[in-house]
Amino acid sequence: MSDLSLSLATQSAETDAILASVLEEQAQKGPDLRQTHPKSHGLVWGEFIVEDNIPESWLVGVFAKKRSYPIWVRLSNASAPEKRGKFKSDLEPDIHGLAIKLLEVEGEKVLDDEKYTQDFIFLSHPVFITRTLQQFAFIKLATVKIPAQKFDFEERNRLNEGLSFSPWHTLPEHEPLGVINLARKKIYLEAVKFRHQYTEQRLREPQPYSQILDEPDTNS
Repeated sequence: MSDLSLSLATQSAETDAILASVLEEQAQKGPDLRQTHPKSHGLVWGEFIVEDNIPESWLVGVFAKKRSYPIWVRLSNASAPEKRGKFKSDLEPDIHGLAIKLLEVEGEKVLDDEKYTQDFIFLSHPVFITRTLQQFAFIKLATVKIPAQKFDFEERNRLNEGLSFSPWHTLPEHEPLGVINLARKKIYLEAVKFRHQYTEQRLREPQPYSQILDEPDTNS
């Protein structure tokens, strides 16, 4: 059965079931961590420069005119925690992510939690997405510049954990399509809310030390 044949009620029920499973796993393995790509390799700042020779049919959204945007870029590993405090080694192959958050983006957004941002999410993939060179129409839309910088320090790491990236942080022109992305919209929002509420609760009402919750795993 294709996604298109599913009723809205069925889609909603399946999304809720996935969300419940996601939040349960998140509570067990790391409620203060991201639900997807929790292992960060760093958060860096840079510049997103829109090209000035984009074909007319691609002049939409943030690419409508030449300009530059300040950005935050998060590099990550997709592997979920094996248990609290223990991630899989980077030596084991996995999907890696690169999330770009454009700042100072004017205009109405699909979501209202961030008024001046536009997120673009990229993933590594083991296979090429087209079968022939003719199917691959490469069009350069922008240049990303990231200067050499220090990024492994407390304040930057705290910002890294506080930011959230979602394909739904977007102008309507770049709105994600399809049933899967509709499900991601709700799951991402609820997972972020759960993570932030957990962190805020621990600060607002401190709890006793618990080895299960706080002790880093030192076993290989």
